[in-house]
Amino acid sequence: MKSTFEIIDTGFARHVVNADRLTGQPVRNSAIALTMNHPLLPRDGSNKTSSSRLTGWAIIRSSGATVQARLSASGIDAGDPRTRFVAFEQELANLTEPVVLLTFSKSTVNIGNVYATYDTRVVRVCSPDGVETFDFTTDPGPDACIAHRNMAKARARRLNAAAKKEKADAA
Repeated sequence: MKSTFEIIDTGFARHVVNADRLTGQPVRNSAIALTMNHPLLPRDGSNKTSSSRLTGWAIIRSSGATVQARLSASGIDAGDPRTRFVAFEQELANLTEPVVLLTFSKSTVNIGNVYATYDTRVVRVCSPDGVETFDFTTDPGPDACIAHRNMAKARARRLNAAAKKEKADAA
């Protein structure tokens, strides 16, 4: 089983870090990838390029990454418009491999706050502020973390929409 940093190195860092900066050390490559400025896709058809730290959220798997930011990098599914809780809920509902769930803010990601989720019974949502850990297979209780509560709401909306579609298709 791959470590958190091997997952980030394989599924994200090798796509966004220039080959001459890759060290062969998954922890170091992960730190570089998560804290560097990234080239962004131009907006509104302009040719003007810019760069920025990571914003929004990221789902990183060994098989690849999905990010909300409009990264200009091959091998990355960039510019995903979903909210973080909808994206994370959908990923966990169909979990087939270990995944790193990250949210970004203006603060730099502390590499010590980054963990992979291997099982939906121990989900880790990582951010510069810390880590929220919960059991995705249970309903959130009154003391549940924000991520657990919001993903439960996203799951309820997804299941409700699927039930309505099924009912409409049957009619």
